[in-house]
Amino acid sequence: GLEIAPEEFTHDLQRRASGKSRHTSARREADEIEILSGVYEGRTTGTPIGLLIRNTDQRSKDYSNIAQQFRPGHADYTYWQKY
Repeated sequence: GLEIAPEEFTHDLQRRASGKSRHTSARREADEIEILSGVYEGRTTGTPIGLLIRNTDQRSKDYSNIAQQFRPGHADYTYWQKY
């Protein structure tokens, strides 16, 4: 398989990092990638690659003022239509 390491995702993670624009949260989260599957000893296995980025600094109260608003990328509207 191809060589792959969590560090290869650093650039993409920095692009989406919070606190860098007025449209994102001011929180500073570590955004560390864990490779869960599809990689063995640093090489891809040919199976789907599973990645995990833990949400380590969640604060529900930060969202209380927008709890009733549809947010882009959250499927709020489709959930509302279905249920």
